[in-house]
Amino acid sequence: MPITNPSLFQTCIPKTAGLVDYFGRNVPEGRDLGQLAFLQFLLSSQNLSGVRRLSDDILGVPGKKRAVRMQFNTPLCVKVCTTPWNCLDPKCEISPAIQFADFEILTQYHVCCDNGEPGAMTYDEAQFVQYCELNDATFMQDRFAEFDMQMLKALDVEMVQLLRTLIPATKEITMPFFKLNTASGFNALTDDWLYWVSETIADEGMDFSNYVLFGGRFIKAIQHKYKIATASTEGYDITKTAGDLPMMYYDRNFDSIFGTNSFVAIPLNALQLVTWNQFTGDKVFRGETAINATKTAPLGNGASLTFDYQWRRDIECPKYTYFPSLYAELIKAIPGSCTNPDADGILVFKDCNVQTLPVC
Repeated sequence: MPITNPSLFQTCIPKTAGLVDYFGRNVPEGRDLGQLAFLQFLLSSQNLSGVRRLSDDILGVPGKKRAVRMQFNTPLCVKVCTTPWNCLDPKCEISPAIQFADFEILTQYHVCCDNGEPGAMTYDEAQFVQYCELNDATFMQDRFAEFDMQMLKALDVEMVQLLRTLIPATKEITMPFFKLNTASGFNALTDDWLYWVSETIADEGMDFSNYVLFGGRFIKAIQHKYKIATASTEGYDITKTAGDLPMMYYDRNFDSIFGTNSFVAIPLNALQLVTWNQFTGDKVFRGETAINATKTAPLGNGASLTFDYQWRRDIECPKYTYFPSLYAELIKAIPGSCTNPDADGILVFKDCNVQTLPVC
């Protein structure tokens, strides 16, 4: 079936505007589905505060392929004293340290088939004409956005799995966080859990106020106990927290990787998702039968992720393909605190309660 509209290929190209609309309709405000929460945390303004990207995707870093140069703030450590002095006495110099690090981005994430081969959303000529021309292009825009969303959900799972590999067994803390409620027969979160967690983090030489809590069912239990929203809920207000609780992110992928009744305590800035985009600047191409460009996906609460895509029309074997991808690495930022310069501060907390629910 030949294309009757010459501009049809351009009419149905993937668009960021369509992506924003689709995400808005399918992740309704106020719902906490937890399918993109780890990505949302990594790219949140709180986690990016104090971290600067010094290189762009065009010039990069000399001598490195797909390299990104990052600047990190390090702890400013001082003490006070009562040493006598006069205006002519020299003063020691205290210079807040700034650290730089270069990262070479080697890993490209993309949709794949069951056999591991890269997968692209594909339509033959007849399908494309039907879905694009006869449905005013809205059907195709939704399909692009759905494909993007599923890729990002799968990417979130990959990042949580990578987080698991970055934490050694020596950083796993086991405590009795839950106790049996004799009235209901269910396990309930103890009142002392927050004290145990904050004191353990203090023993690591870290500041609990600079942390976020990331997990699955355990985070839901905290949310239920204190009747508060998690930071992954759209419209979250950082000023409305309960007592000394830090921000929390609920991710539905967490329990299948870390186990139920556990969570990870992560200092802000300790983890960074370093990305590199291939199709920027003069590498963007928009032709009659091919497009290489980028799209920016909203992840909620101001966080977003920009990724590459390729859109092709095959003339010889009439078909249309859409292939999004992202070069990215999950890295530990420069560790350390004033009391423990070698610590990264990332800890896994697990419940040791072995009580089971009664049989009804």
